Amino acid sequence: MKVITFIVKILIVLMLLVAIMGVIVYFGGYDFFVTCEGETIFDVGGGFTVSKDEPLRVDVGYVKANGGNAENKGYSVRVVPNPINGKDFDFVMNNAIYSFQAEPDLTDGFIIEEHDTYFTIAPKGGITQILRAVHPNSAVEDCRTKAYDNMYSIIIYSNDGDKYVKVNFSIVESLEGVELDKEAIQF
Repeated sequence: MKVITFIVKILIVLMLLVAIMGVIVYFGGYDFFVTCEGETIFDVGGGFTVSKDEPLRVDVGYVKANGGNAENKGYSVRVVPNPINGKDFDFVMNNAIYSFQAEPDLTDGFIIEEHDTYFTIAPKGGITQILRAVHPNSAVEDCRTKAYDNMYSIIIYSNDGDKYVKVNFSIVESLEGVELDKEAIQF
């Protein structure tokens, strides 16, 4: 009889714990997401293109675990290289060689305008200009030819830093300094 009473007490305690956790999730839990060009992203998304003239708008939202919208609690943004196997490259800065994907933070290479529920992001130029903005007191050699698709990631953190969403994107680089020899072109 004592064993049955003990088991019943354990089951009651477990049910109470489950009920308390359910109440916390139902009333206090939330999920964090962003929307880019009509695509809602809860974890990782990509394939977006950004240029100096056409920034990317990213809407930031929270949703309650029980459904329905939650109050936007804020967010923070950081830009980093998107590590893709076989796509890393070396660049030269101050006569030393560095790995692009080892760069810890590229945020200073972008213009980010933050608003309450969204932000826009545009590059300060191509990869060379971005690296020069990140390392303003260094001489970075031209590395425009080394760009690849989904080269960058925006990491959007929830206000408490507990959750994040990763958005991968490419930059449209303009070719400057290229001249065509009209006499050498044949039709």
